[in-house]
Amino acid sequence: MKHSTARDFRHITSFKQLSDERTRLSFEVRLSRKKLDMALMEFNEIFSPLRLAGTLAREWMKPLLGSIRKRIQDYISGKTQQNREK
Repeated sequence: MKHSTARDFRHITSFKQLSDERTRLSFEVRLSRKKLDMALMEFNEIFSPLRLAGTLAREWMKPLLGSIRKRIQDYISGKTQQNREK
């Protein structure tokens, strides 16, 4: 979207229209600022240090927890096999 640096205000023929255009532009600026604020809040939420640290810790813990689970399963299945052999 290309923005023109020169604005065309030829359609304004009265002070009422000028006031309306000023109000419209003011609302347009406020809306743009709110959209920017919302995007910044979403960005900060996605890349917050606590959330990022939690995600990294969870990803690093998956292999460790998997190996612990496997050892427990092997221990339990080994114990049941020993009971069957007796």
